[in-house]
Amino acid sequence: MGSAGIEAGTVVSSKAGRDRGQYYLVVGSLNNSMVLVADGVRRQTVKPKKKNVKHLRIHSKPVAEISEKLAGGRRVSDLKVRELLRVFVEKEVCE
Repeated sequence: MGSAGIEAGTVVSSKAGRDRGQYYLVVGSLNNSMVLVADGVRRQTVKPKKKNVKHLRIHSKPVAEISEKLAGGRRVSDLKVRELLRVFVEKEVCE
């Protein structure tokens, strides 16, 4: 379990800051109040953004495939992150 209940592999969006409204995938955690997020474009998985959990809105349960990869110490490709977020946002907009 990650910071404040946010696990790796969870889709989140930013509630505050210059990136407000931007969707991210949680790729790790630093402590109880900070997580590492990536979008596969501006913030790639090799250099994820540090984000305070208070500034994030949770949109999904952790994606099993991604969670297992990250828990095993493997990295998720930026292409996979982009594809996952694209599909999620398209589904979110249609609802």
